[in-house]
Amino acid sequence: AQYVMEVLRRFDRGDVAVDIMLKRDYPGWLDMLSRSTTITENWSGVGNASQDHCMLGSVDAQMFKTLGGLDIDMSREIQIRIRPYVTDKCRFVKVTEQTVYGKLVSEWHNNDENIEIMIIIPEGLKAEFEVSALNRGKSMTVNGIETETVSALKAGYNHIIINKERLA
Repeated sequence: AQYVMEVLRRFDRGDVAVDIMLKRDYPGWLDMLSRSTTITENWSGVGNASQDHCMLGSVDAQMFKTLGGLDIDMSREIQIRIRPYVTDKCRFVKVTEQTVYGKLVSEWHNNDENIEIMIIIPEGLKAEFEVSALNRGKSMTVNGIETETVSALKAGYNHIIINKERLA
């Protein structure tokens, strides 16, 4: 499950990843949790498989990476890349990660007209925001400046608004 989610995120298929996270029947994490209190070793949860195999589930990590969009790699020049997958299946997401530089925050609100994203970058880190494939081609402002798909973020508070209407 962990590797499926990593590949889906890497290829900007947050739609499929979110479907798996929220699916109430087979194969979905909510399906597993309807029969168990933890993520099981295999999708069906039957047989001699472990009934507590969180190392393969990594649900919380995938929520940070997919819904919150956090991609942290301190070996890169731009250490933080944020590409949240905003879905109409969720109205609000907020994830925080404590780094050695301070708290990193990715939060979004999804309403009928637009998507409002608030990102806090600790001083000393370089970060950029990228809009997911689902929202490319829509009007977007980052800290009041119109932009297309990728934008450098400043340390401190960043405010992003994506209009849900497609550009002509």
